Amino acid sequence: MVNLRSRVTRLGVFDIGSNTIHMLIVDAAPGARPDPEASTKSTVRLMQYVKDDGSIKKSGIEAILTAVDQCMELAEEYDITQLLAMATSAIKEAPNSNKILRKIEERIGQSVTVLSGTDEARLTFLAARRVPQIQASGACVGTSKTFRSLARLAGAVLRQSGREDTWIMTREQLEDWIPRLAAIEPEQRVALPGITPERTMQIVGGGIVADEIMRSLNVHEVEICPWALREGAILRWLDQFGRTRLGF
Repeated sequence: MVNLRSRVTRLGVFDIGSNTIHMLIVDAAPGARPDPEASTKSTVRLMQYVKDDGSIKKSGIEAILTAVDQCMELAEEYDITQLLAMATSAIKEAPNSNKILRKIEERIGQSVTVLSGTDEARLTFLAARRVPQIQASGACVGTSKTFRSLARLAGAVLRQSGREDTWIMTREQLEDWIPRLAAIEPEQRVALPGITPERTMQIVGGGIVADEIMRSLNVHEVEICPWALREGAILRWLDQFGRTRLGF
């Protein structure tokens, strides 16, 4: 008999994004769902620290490192045995990215995998493809926080026997909300369903992009996937089982 417990890894997924820096802790095992044991995030909004030349200000680097320390405190508390550290293109594109990444790596004690836009898309696609209810539905799928926020605001919950509840959003619902969102001051948008403080500044732009994508693809309805980049990284790691790099 195989001892499945011996194959469980306490995994920390460290995601350094353009808007937030997030640590997700999960007990990863072959065949198990990548459900979190714990998580923490800090809203950094790197765009507010970008200079005219594209580099990140000293105050922005300090904000990043403070968020890194918070994430690593959680990782230490939960006694992780493996850390997947990823940075998205927001840091990669900054002229002083090497300096920032070196400081982060000194803090966490290992290298950071810098993802290209294509890498992010691959991991997110992997997550969406593996969600059981999405696999069964054959629907057009939207994922990541902006789509989830928009769906909670403009969409509706689909309840079907034998499946987990999921959010559905139509293009008509989205287009009805975009001008109304734009008319509301950012600080007032947090009173709306699904709009979290870190999304108030970008939700209108995100809605416009989502609408244009749906129009271009002639999609009238999307089903919202609960998994995205971090879950995709966990699934990729499990596929490779034990490698420390994501290895595209």
